[in-house]
Amino acid sequence: MKISIITTCFNCEKYIAETLESVLSQKGSFELEYIIIDAASEDNSLRIISAHEERLKHGCYGENPSIEMKVISEKDNGMYEGITKGFQMATGEIIAYLNADDFYFPHAFEFVASIFKKYPQVLWLCGRQCTTDEKGNIVFNRLPFEYDNKGILNGYYGRQLPFIQQETTFWRRSLMNDFDYKQFASFKLAGDFYLWWFFAHKTSLYIADTFLAAARTRPGQLSERINQYRKEMEILSGSETNSLRKRFYFWRQRHLWRKKEKYKYTHTDKIIFYSKKKGWHLSEK
Repeated sequence: MKISIITTCFNCEKYIAETLESVLSQKGSFELEYIIIDAASEDNSLRIISAHEERLKHGCYGENPSIEMKVISEKDNGMYEGITKGFQMATGEIIAYLNADDFYFPHAFEFVASIFKKYPQVLWLCGRQCTTDEKGNIVFNRLPFEYDNKGILNGYYGRQLPFIQQETTFWRRSLMNDFDYKQFASFKLAGDFYLWWFFAHKTSLYIADTFLAAARTRPGQLSERINQYRKEMEILSGSETNSLRKRFYFWRQRHLWRKKEKYKYTHTDKIIFYSKKKGWHLSEK
């Protein structure tokens, strides 16, 4: 199974080495295609990327011919235009993208590949929500409750309910058939929401009770512009309206999100978790 990872970068010299290492050091029975789209960085980002490219060529990440790294450096009109270039270049069966200041945990790809091989009904999945401080220390993590398609399509996650964490999310390339790359590239902040909205029209999101990746919190991130992000969400989901039905939906979802993790297993069959008896397996309602 081949996994394609896309990272876009612009002036991220402080964090890009850790991001690159977290991808290139992954080990397991899979092929890896790593696509870096640099937006003509003006700092040392491209030098750091080129150095890692050379290390890969000289076998510093093991004598593994199944790892391929592709680098493009040119100006673009924003992060999602860069990611679009990566999506269109990707040839892997599994696709994900990782921001240039976030990182994957060891063995994340091996786990993802094994789940997609074992469960053909899983078309996209995410892991535990995990955030770190600027230095990379974990400051928060949780197992999400089931993301239902109604909530995704109506833009509830990111307004009344917690976001779907992009850095932990992987999907089959087949889900991107008839994907509108031009519309995706037009977003400045909420391109990830467009992906989830598009996928939710086709299938459900599965959740793995494991650490796949972490999002770094630091000053100046695009995610700080939350009001602008939500305005872009409204292009697809519409503006919020207040009704008795919606209030009940939000109350129920918040109640379930706050319950203990064992309780969650009894309410959804979309969680992948581990037991000594069964190993990694899907929960049952």
